[in-house]
Amino acid sequence: MLHLMDEVIALKLVTSETEFLDKIGFTRNNIYKVRRGEVGFTVEQIRKACELFNANANWILGFEKVVFRKEKMSPLEQIRAALIALEADEKPRKTKPAAKK
Repeated sequence: MLHLMDEVIALKLVTSETEFLDKIGFTRNNIYKVRRGEVGFTVEQIRKACELFNANANWILGFEKVVFRKEKMSPLEQIRAALIALEADEKPRKTKPAAKK
């Protein structure tokens, strides 16, 4: 999410970290804890960021390389798509049985 915040600021969709954090309902004081890895963003804050900035939840979760969605997909649809992608990656791959000699 910190990378998304940087992208949103670079595109001038918001003017500062403070504005970004306020829009997603994040307490400004906690940004230092996030940077130190002590706390993280909630699912609701991620959902809200995706909704407000048309961000790709799959990118936030590391499944895709595209930061912003071209088509409008609801945050719930994005999360479902991310879960489907994750499940597909975790399923055992079917392999052909070894040829008998």
